[in-house]
Amino acid sequence: MAQATVQQKLTQLSKDFNLQQKDVINAFKDMGIEKKTGASIDVDELELFFDYMTKKNQIKNGNLIRKN
Repeated sequence: MAQATVQQKLTQLSKDFNLQQKDVINAFKDMGIEKKTGASIDVDELELFFDYMTKKNQIKNGNLIRKN
């Protein structure tokens, strides 16, 4: 049985994370993935983005630690 492909637009992802589109594009660029405004993001790319954001915004002792 074929697996369903779920895609999300980069614009919606930026809204969901309250980020500017350029920041989401730069995050993908940091991961070696080129994206443009209005691009679609598949499930694997979405998982990579979640991992990236989790690593960049960790919490230690109840305080948010942002890593650059």
